[in-house]
Amino acid sequence: MKVCIDPNAGVCTGVRRAIRLAEENLESGGEIYALGELIHNRREVERLAGLGLKTIEREQLTGSNAVPAKNILVRTHGIPPQQQDELQRGSMNVIDATCPVVKRLQKKVSEQHLAGCQIVIFGKEHHPEVSGLLGYCDNKAVLIQDEKDFQKIDRKRKTFLLSQTTMPQPAFLALAEKLKAIVKTLEIHDSTCKQINDRYEDIKAFSAQVNVVLFVGGKNSSNSKALYQACKSVNDNSYHVESAEDIDFSWFSQNDIVGVSGGASTPEWQLAKIKNYLESTALKGSSYNN
Repeated sequence: MKVCIDPNAGVCTGVRRAIRLAEENLESGGEIYALGELIHNRREVERLAGLGLKTIEREQLTGSNAVPAKNILVRTHGIPPQQQDELQRGSMNVIDATCPVVKRLQKKVSEQHLAGCQIVIFGKEHHPEVSGLLGYCDNKAVLIQDEKDFQKIDRKRKTFLLSQTTMPQPAFLALAEKLKAIVKTLEIHDSTCKQINDRYEDIKAFSAQVNVVLFVGGKNSSNSKALYQACKSVNDNSYHVESAEDIDFSWFSQNDIVGVSGGASTPEWQLAKIKNYLESTALKGSSYNN
């Protein structure tokens, strides 16, 4: 068995910045609380927890049993402005790890809402990024995932269409094209993340060159799910794993070339760990499928 890591894999700029902020603030010795899961990657969150990062939910900051948190780390997905104000009124030190791309999008949503536009978001209900964006337009946006949701749109109003940053660009553009035909005044803002968009063709090319793909990433991550499907579209022997414990050696043949890749929230150390595990276990002898 030969194992190779996708040269284009690794965390995006926003995730790398969030991890760096967490590590730097933990090194200073203070207690740091992430408001919600910092990134959608359970294994990296566990690593940061080992360094001292604590994860809490908003509800844990209020009431008689409130956590006495002084340093709050805002997750990469961002939070609504109302929550930001609450934290600051509570005299908390807010460390904002919101992805800069999401931060700019929040500002854009606020501007368009104040200008009187109907805000339409292509995204997933209850996704933390979407929840944050809704706060910038008084929770009055229309959320769509497919054409069935078009009925919720006021077609006569001036409309501003955007996307959750981690949604697939082709799906967004396809919906935008269909909306052009039915919405009288429509401004389309392609807010899908360029770094993630560029990964689709790269990961397809990588997947086509190997016998088996192990895609490493959080199973609750939107971009990981989409990138895994891109792998699967060109290589049916693609498997989505979060750690070495998920690997089944019946997936492989002894002479396979195995490619290891990952999502925008999958650090390089996880890819290297999977590669090392495959190589060391293969040397010991494993139950291949032939």
